[in-house]
Amino acid sequence: MRVSVQAFESPRPLRLAVVGLGRWGRNVLRDFGSCPEVRVVGLCDQRSEQLEAAASRFPAARIYPDMNELLELCSAEAVAVCTPAETHADLVIQALESGRHVFVEKPLALSHRDALRLVQLARARQRVLAVGHQLLHYWPVAWLAAVLESGVLGAVYRVDMQRHNCGPGTVGVGPWWDLAPHDLSVLTHLFGAQVRLLSMSPEPGDGAAAHLLCDDEVEVVISCRLAAVERRRRVLIEGSGGLAVWDESSGSPQLELQQRTGRGRLRSVEPTSLPGLRAFKGLLAAPQAVPQPLKLQCQEFVTCALDGAEPYGSGRRALEIVRLLEQGQQLQISGRQPLMAGSQALPKGQRPRLI
Repeated sequence: MRVSVQAFESPRPLRLAVVGLGRWGRNVLRDFGSCPEVRVVGLCDQRSEQLEAAASRFPAARIYPDMNELLELCSAEAVAVCTPAETHADLVIQALESGRHVFVEKPLALSHRDALRLVQLARARQRVLAVGHQLLHYWPVAWLAAVLESGVLGAVYRVDMQRHNCGPGTVGVGPWWDLAPHDLSVLTHLFGAQVRLLSMSPEPGDGAAAHLLCDDEVEVVISCRLAAVERRRRVLIEGSGGLAVWDESSGSPQLELQQRTGRGRLRSVEPTSLPGLRAFKGLLAAPQAVPQPLKLQCQEFVTCALDGAEPYGSGRRALEIVRLLEQGQQLQISGRQPLMAGSQALPKGQRPRLI
């Protein structure tokens, strides 16, 4: 479902400012800056060295050490917020209230209450609010969706998701808020069903495991670890008819598809050989030729801001992810079962455009 928003009545390109120029903010700036429909007009960071480095790449942009000054003086029609997670809610409110469209890095906010407030404000101001769940624009996720839609897996009953980083992660956030948004965005995208968080458990080192249930029938485990011995990026989906695996632990996507024989044994089949999956053969053969998901997401945001459409990775869709993240945090702190407020997961809808 598309939600009507108001596009700026101005000729292309879209005038955009980036707030927060740390490691990921520089990536966001790079990809927005490479969009032909974008003119970067503002750069904001409290650190002068970050501002100077970014300004050397975008000399036409004005620099601002303060968000208030940017919103008052900058001609930007849209703002990309790439600051620490605890600042997202306040900065997004400021940007929306000033009449700008907003792209904000995940998570949208650190509470469902704040996230809902942002979504309601964006709707009231008729502005686009997009959240940086970039895996929604990654072709292996589209392959998993196509596998599910083909019916080759039969009745799905198990999903196992592992995301282990060797590095320390984002300071002050922890593995659940730092890593789980990736897998929760994929999970809610693929199944579009009611998702319930059942329990949380610690994992070795700086890690956490979540046990969830989709639509009262699919058991899900999400394992998140920071400072892990070995890097892991893996999603396994198993059903009565077989299993599908997307593994990116090595740094490049590896796909595996197995079908169950009449005797119940699993046999491997070429992952792009079945009807509905053949379109992915070229992507699997040359993944480096496909635009990166962050770039695709930036392009989608620009198109939606100019045309007045709702992006697939909208704030509205991010509400369910924040709800689950907050419940997991509450459970980790209290050790009790989370309050099971009604899930606001969306039904499976239009898939994001990949290319």
